[in-house]
Amino acid sequence: MTIKYLSKDFIPIIITANNINIESIIFLTKNRKSFADPYELENYNILIKLSKEYNFKLKDIKEITNYKGKVICVEGDIACSHRDQYNSYNFFNKNHYIICLR
Repeated sequence: MTIKYLSKDFIPIIITANNINIESIIFLTKNRKSFADPYELENYNILIKLSKEYNFKLKDIKEITNYKGKVICVEGDIACSHRDQYNSYNFFNKNHYIICLR
């Protein structure tokens, strides 16, 4: 997910969720494309700033195994596919209700 994509498309969803007291957590997944890797320093700093400004949590994808509830996957080519070891698909379990936006 590029940072611009997050800002443009998902910040409005997070704002709406905040308005109805739904907590938002973004689980970060390493991306082999540096411009889209949330762990690249520049991207990570932007995410930290946005998380403080819009009140959402950032967690590593491995932490999703302890999360119970609805999970919305985005960027289907990396989030819901089986392409590599960092795909969120590898961390889902029976406690997740998965909604995949492709």
